[in-house]
Amino acid sequence: MKPTVNKLSCVPRTAVLCCPSCYRMISYNREQAVVECEACRVTVANPGGSSR
Repeated sequence: MKPTVNKLSCVPRTAVLCCPSCYRMISYNREQAVVECEACRVTVANPGGSSR
């Protein structure tokens, strides 16, 4: 018997970024222009580098 396959209905809009100050991993929405690290409060502007 084959296992059930779950398909994504859309592409996930989240990404992961490494904080340049404390090197923790930050999960963020790709549509955000600015991301703030919860641990050290450093802000990273335009983390994805795309301007849509």
